[in-house]
Amino acid sequence: MDLQGPFDSSIKGHRYTLVIVDDHSRKGWKEFIKHKNDAAEKIKALITRLETATGLKVKKVCSDRGGEFVDGIIQSFFKEKGIEHEVSAPHTPQQNGVAECFNRTTHEHALAMLHDAKLSTGFWPEAHEYASYVRNCSPTRALSQTTLNEAFHGHKPNVASLCIFGSRCHVRIPPESRQKLDPHSLDGIFCGFEKGSKAYKIWIPARHKFIASHDVLVYEKVFSLTDLDDNIIVPVIQALSEGVQNPNQKSPSTQSPSSEQASKVPNPSADHPVSTSPPEPHLRRTEHITRPSWYKKATDLQKASDDHNKAINRAIKESREQQRIARERTGVEHASEPVRDLEPVPTDLKAKSRKLHTLPCMDR
Repeated sequence: MDLQGPFDSSIKGHRYTLVIVDDHSRKGWKEFIKHKNDAAEKIKALITRLETATGLKVKKVCSDRGGEFVDGIIQSFFKEKGIEHEVSAPHTPQQNGVAECFNRTTHEHALAMLHDAKLSTGFWPEAHEYASYVRNCSPTRALSQTTLNEAFHGHKPNVASLCIFGSRCHVRIPPESRQKLDPHSLDGIFCGFEKGSKAYKIWIPARHKFIASHDVLVYEKVFSLTDLDDNIIVPVIQALSEGVQNPNQKSPSTQSPSSEQASKVPNPSADHPVSTSPPEPHLRRTEHITRPSWYKKATDLQKASDDHNKAINRAIKESREQQRIARERTGVEHASEPVRDLEPVPTDLKAKSRKLHTLPCMDR
């Protein structure tokens, strides 16, 4: 286990992250705390939860010599549970390399996701949590042809719900929470998954809070104006007044010196001031709509099914047409056969037939 921090204060006030890694499967858990003194309670709760879930007992714990790991509260808990506590040598993080590497890897992933999504540093716990979740679903060199979750739980993880961190999304508002004329969805930012439930964790800028919802439509390709063509006029998404940085805003320190010199040149038309401020461009929504990743797969499957049904119907029609043509050819062949001449009936047979069919007359 290892403690990383202090970071900038997050939206919920967290400043430290506590990581615990299973040495056998390399699966890691992250807990976020506001003070170092809170680490002992998090460790006790996590060890108890893991022992209950797996039915196994923790035998040894490795950590550095941080004060949060050697204080009396956590040491008494280890003695009560019969857990051996092994600490690394001073200034030797290599002896706690498994937890250190997990912290470094997830921190680098979280930092990349924050900058790619243009989110403020207040979202670092959500980025760390999502990076840890993705890391546990990924393979590693320490294991042979398996993932961390599969080695710990015994089954392959489901990655169908993974989305790009920081993507814009729409969250459905249930009918009981809205009026007749209210919008049916809210603009949000995808920040991972809610702990302990099968729901997305969405940041709502308009309400300045996180919500958990299962009815979410995530747009994985819509990030900012820099991701689109310069010739396309699109509105700058203003949802980031609650922590998202505007990539097009220039700071005063980055202003070019030529603009300062141009401001000092006298204006010959100063005697006759004229409003030279350019009109604000009319911003409109782009006509290009980015569909979710599952939409293309569903469309391809539906198209393949339609093509298959069309091929079957076409084969049935061709078979019926061939049968009809064969029947017509058979009828023409029968009609073209020569008609045989009938031979005359013998006269004696005619007389015999008349005698057979003539009944005697009965007297009344």
